[in-house]
Amino acid sequence: MKIFKTSAILGLLLAGSLFADIIVTTLPGFDYDNSWDGNPPGNLIEIVDNLNVYLPDDADIYLDQVDTEIFTGKGAFSIVLGEFAGMAPNTTFGWYEQGSSDDLNQIFDGSDSFLDQKTIKFDEVKDFGFYIDPNGDKLYNGTDYTPHYTEAALNPTQVPQVAVFEVRGADDTYILGWEDLPITGNPEDSDADYQDMIVGVKIHSVPEPSTYSLIGIGLFCLSGFWFARKKKRS
Repeated sequence: MKIFKTSAILGLLLAGSLFADIIVTTLPGFDYDNSWDGNPPGNLIEIVDNLNVYLPDDADIYLDQVDTEIFTGKGAFSIVLGEFAGMAPNTTFGWYEQGSSDDLNQIFDGSDSFLDQKTIKFDEVKDFGFYIDPNGDKLYNGTDYTPHYTEAALNPTQVPQVAVFEVRGADDTYILGWEDLPITGNPEDSDADYQDMIVGVKIHSVPEPSTYSLIGIGLFCLSGFWFARKKKRS
């Protein structure tokens, strides 16, 4: 288990030289320091830490990497938190019912970008997962890449293609960091940086009002992260 504690200067958005901390706990077997994607603004942990600019200056937020593959609820709010990959203009993101990779339901397409947001709603409680498809509507450089799923058993090599982080103390609030190339065990096949597409999700255990989809990262952070902080203090 690794614990990363990093600081972000909030001067860009808040007055004064203020700092806030995001503390990230990771699982063994994940290495976030290797990337082929040009000059990304740091590794996955550092990119997530940069989201501090949207949080109260005195917030200490804890993200715990978990092995969650399936989510249960009546829908989800999703927001794009970053894309750092050559295939980003093609890559789509969506959901599927547990074990049913033949029926994919798109949420974001290749044109969606940072802070774009969508809400999905179900008529009943479902067990579901999320996926990315690096191809989107067309092949990237003529190569047919298969979709990747939160259920590792559905992936071509049956290994995790996504790093899942849960907001400690917040109900059903996660950050998903995806690798878009199949992880085969050969370092020449994939950089396994898990930052090619980063999505925040908030699972709905009950139907949410339609205005929920209009609020964006402030709601994602403050309804999830802030309540985590509130619970810690109470």
